[in-house]
Amino acid sequence: VIDSDGNTTLTADTITVNASQFNVNSGATLNITTTDTETGTTFSNLSTDQGALSVIDGSAHIGGDTLVFNNNTSSSHGAGLYYKETTTGLDSSVVLDAENITFSNNTSNYSASSGGAVFNSGGDVSILGDTNTFTGNQILGTDVDENRAFVSEAWRLHDAGFPVPEVVAAADDCSCYLQEDLGDTL
Repeated sequence: VIDSDGNTTLTADTITVNASQFNVNSGATLNITTTDTETGTTFSNLSTDQGALSVIDGSAHIGGDTLVFNNNTSSSHGAGLYYKETTTGLDSSVVLDAENITFSNNTSNYSASSGGAVFNSGGDVSILGDTNTFTGNQILGTDVDENRAFVSEAWRLHDAGFPVPEVVAAADDCSCYLQEDLGDTL
């Protein structure tokens, strides 16, 4: 945990986080730079409340050649990256600036609006990879009423011409639905 206006810089060939959630809170700043082109920075196999990398009212900049969020599970929002700004006027943001950024097989067990790979609530998140890959990320929304509201709103926005992922099919009771992939480039 990096807290209370702290500034932490990590520079290494590789950095692997696979034992505990990485928290950046309350005005703190995290800067990570890796030089290994194969491994880089990896957040993997974490089971958390909110994201393998959780930034609340803080800032994070992760650069280098490779950044991977893989096989993380969250009981709340954003299994890979969770970002929330709760105090207005903060100069906080998250910047992921690696050549190759991958979010794969991350699962949020919360609700339809929780974001399997990334959840952003009220802040600036920039994903600037030369190659961005999102594959196998999922949300297991067990609240059928919320699923129904999400599907209805998604169809309404899509039909009105807004650039949102299309819900291509839904069960009659909205216990599950299929949403189009966002693709490999943001």
